[in-house]
Amino acid sequence: MTKKQKGSLAIVLLAAAIILCLPAAFSRSLPVCQVIRPSLQDYTRTVSCSGKVKAAQTSEISLSVPVCVGQVYVEEGNYVTCGQKLFDVDKEKMLQILAAGSNQTLDQLEEEQLEQLVSVLGSMDFSAQQQAVPDAVYATQTGTLTSFDAQNGDILAASSSIGTIQIGSQLLLELTVPEDQLGNFYAGCSVVFSPVAYPDREYYASLTDQAAKLFRQLTTTGYKSVARLYASVEAFDEYLADGLTVTAKVTLPTQQGILAVPYSAVAQDENGEYVIKVSSGRAQKQYVTTGLELADTLQITQGVSITDYLLQNAADTKGEGEPIWVKW
Repeated sequence: MTKKQKGSLAIVLLAAAIILCLPAAFSRSLPVCQVIRPSLQDYTRTVSCSGKVKAAQTSEISLSVPVCVGQVYVEEGNYVTCGQKLFDVDKEKMLQILAAGSNQTLDQLEEEQLEQLVSVLGSMDFSAQQQAVPDAVYATQTGTLTSFDAQNGDILAASSSIGTIQIGSQLLLELTVPEDQLGNFYAGCSVVFSPVAYPDREYYASLTDQAAKLFRQLTTTGYKSVARLYASVEAFDEYLADGLTVTAKVTLPTQQGILAVPYSAVAQDENGEYVIKVSSGRAQKQYVTTGLELADTLQITQGVSITDYLLQNAADTKGEGEPIWVKW
């Protein structure tokens, strides 16, 4: 091989080496970017609010007409539901009293009781009597019978109170929350609270299904719409009393499977928030809609899916379609 041929071969080999090295050199000159994929996360949110301790509500069980008590199904201390039968009314005995009139053929009745029954029912015709006297007496609310005074065979006077139903626990929390957040709260949500007077003491409660009350509250910036919710206190001591002001945190139901990305993966320009998708080694700007702000990540509600590859830091690339060197 001549010197000229050797020189030409060397030039060809050098050119081939340069060509082969160009892609690697080009790749090394590209931005090196870390790629991530969106993750599915569970999110449990707590809402801080203020409130007040209140004595539990009660409901009196009263009668509109005198009745003779038949079989009794409950006793003091029982938990009852609204509409639950408390006792049967002995209508047959009452009709016997009406038929007897003032002859006192029913010797077991006291004269005052007999006169009271006859005075209310004796002047009615039979059909009116049937309509006026109930077949049974039922609970008017759901709760605990804190008092109950009806036994088989008793004759109870009209307008008399025969018991009290305590609605919920002995103490309730009256919590104030913004009206626009009302849809986030559900019966059974757990509440942790502390009296302002005793901040080192912690108590627990659960939201009840009692209907929320809406009203307008005056603040330093004007009126705002708020709602009052009620929670049943689970346990208490001598420090917790009616009227105490409290600070509370309500734990809302867990939202499962939230699509989220690191905060660094989302950037913003004049058109809105966006992420950088990676496809075939190039950057693609994708505008997104964000939602909940979690501890280390941000919820994405629209614009990406769980299968997308994104730049961990959206600032690593400058423009649409820019080639990037992906670091896995």
